[in-house]
Amino acid sequence: MKHPIKPPALLGLLALIVMAGMHFEAQAKPQPSPPILAAKKAFESRDVPGLRRAADRLANDPLAVWPDYWLLRLGLPQKATDKNWLAAMQAFVQRNGQHVLAQAIQKDWALATLEHAPWEQAAAVVQDLPLQVQHPAIACARGRLVVDKTAVLQSLVVGQEDSRTCIRLAQSLIEGGIIKPSDVVQRARWAALAGEKGHADQLWQSATKMGYKPPAHEPALLGLLAATRVHPSRALEQFNKLAGQFSSEQKDFARLSIGAWLWVRSEEKAWSMTKAGLPSVSQQPAQIQELVARQALRQSDWPAVLAATGDMPDAVRQKDIWLFWRARALEVLGHPDTAKNLLRQISPGLGFYSLLAAEALEQDWFAAYTEVPKREQVVAHRNRLRQHPGVNRTIGLAKAGLRAEAVMEWNHLINGLKDEELIALSEIAYGAKLPDRAIAAAIQTKQLHALDFRYPSLFLEDVLQSSRSKTLQPPWVMGLIRQESRFITDIKSPVGATGLMQIMPRTASMLAKETGQSRFKQGQLAEPSTNIRLGTHYMAQLQTQFDGSIVLATAAYNAGPSRSKLWRASLSRSIDGAAFAESIPFTETRDYVKAVTANMAVYQRLLQPSLIKVSLQTPPQRLTDLLGTITP
Repeated sequence: MKHPIKPPALLGLLALIVMAGMHFEAQAKPQPSPPILAAKKAFESRDVPGLRRAADRLANDPLAVWPDYWLLRLGLPQKATDKNWLAAMQAFVQRNGQHVLAQAIQKDWALATLEHAPWEQAAAVVQDLPLQVQHPAIACARGRLVVDKTAVLQSLVVGQEDSRTCIRLAQSLIEGGIIKPSDVVQRARWAALAGEKGHADQLWQSATKMGYKPPAHEPALLGLLAATRVHPSRALEQFNKLAGQFSSEQKDFARLSIGAWLWVRSEEKAWSMTKAGLPSVSQQPAQIQELVARQALRQSDWPAVLAATGDMPDAVRQKDIWLFWRARALEVLGHPDTAKNLLRQISPGLGFYSLLAAEALEQDWFAAYTEVPKREQVVAHRNRLRQHPGVNRTIGLAKAGLRAEAVMEWNHLINGLKDEELIALSEIAYGAKLPDRAIAAAIQTKQLHALDFRYPSLFLEDVLQSSRSKTLQPPWVMGLIRQESRFITDIKSPVGATGLMQIMPRTASMLAKETGQSRFKQGQLAEPSTNIRLGTHYMAQLQTQFDGSIVLATAAYNAGPSRSKLWRASLSRSIDGAAFAESIPFTETRDYVKAVTANMAVYQRLLQPSLIKVSLQTPPQRLTDLLGTITP
């Protein structure tokens, strides 16, 4: 390919101008910095002398902030009164006040003191923190410092039952009469559900001081709840033994909690337990409510969908996911106008539910992304930003293979920028051959856009060739690559999945034999053409295995064919593909399927000119049509 991007004709003018600037950027690409690698290795092995030597080598380098931060991290004291470390930390913050690591080390320090130091010392640390240093535990600690306790503080502890600091705040609110007996019951149960029965016991200790007594057999219920997340089947056995001593309310709470986690394990008894426990749904934490709603989707039980979502906290109920499914439930149950009002509340965009809502409302989502910025403004920002220390640090870290650190730098850099600046940064990143950072910048634009940068057509020739030979839809392949690797050719996951389509070594060897590559070497997975050839071969196998279903095949690509078969086998009736995708029990696979299929819908629109040229034209389909129907 001649260019790092092959844009569709629709945005050709912007793309041609952008390409003209990319050649210049490629000439200025920084070289990897070996000392930063030595510094990271020393940090990971807790080699302080080695880290100091690496820091000395980076003394005049923009990347020097990282080994300085790592040295402070290794020296984090358990005593908040360690004056030497505190002086070093304050000097670091003063030198690097605008850098993201300045806030990071202050947060690290506060969390360490909250964990290890007496409250009096930790309180002094929290009082000195800048307000922009945020964390749920720090918020709870600040709540403990408030002299006049109010009911507003109770919101800080909700959903933070696994935090020792937040439990301490809850205890102070109980002892101050702010948290009432009924709330203690809920807080303690949620702590047990989080696997923290000790925290639940602490809450009841404080409640006992105030004269509150737990309901009869509540300690036994808390022990049962603590086992549900990790051992739901064992919790079910325990429940069957203890059920006779529980009240009706306790039984309902236990049944719903157990049923939710049985469903995550794809156990047959999950829905019967969940259905029986539905009266307790309003008392459950949001995580359980969401699990219940997903089970109800799988069962097409629309009243249960409404019950589970209706009792969610406002912040959860207003998420695009649940706005959409509440709308669908209301439509099925005969309230189309109310359903459309909910759909209109879904955020416009290119995400899974934004696209589905636009289709349901018969809106053209594509039209909102055709307005591009003025070229001269982008060029001016690009010329300025290419000198920015954050840009150079990001490129240096990424080229050295330190992607997590590069992401942290980049995300801090793009925060609050204007659309033209974001597109300029995206250009710079493509010029430096960092497509993942380019996409990360481009997806943040609000009014002026560059869809070519959000959804690049890198390696399109290889995709078209492999897709044509295997009768695959190229937009599906491109959408999967975008999700798997963000078009980074040599990326490797912690478990060894490699390259554009993140293929595991053993799977790669098998696919190579099937495609006649007798001399295949694992190193070839970093070659785009080889990786795409093997990955599309696997996609074609999965598509055939799952009767052409994009949803089932995509789920199988992520979680394995056996999981996809299991989830399909659990169906008692046919459901639409969107409901099936949302009701996948595994969070990673659920989000993966939604992202890949939404990507596919966008690429269908963007790639039409390229598909026409190679006789692969297909009419642009709605996302709803791409998802299809999943049959038992």
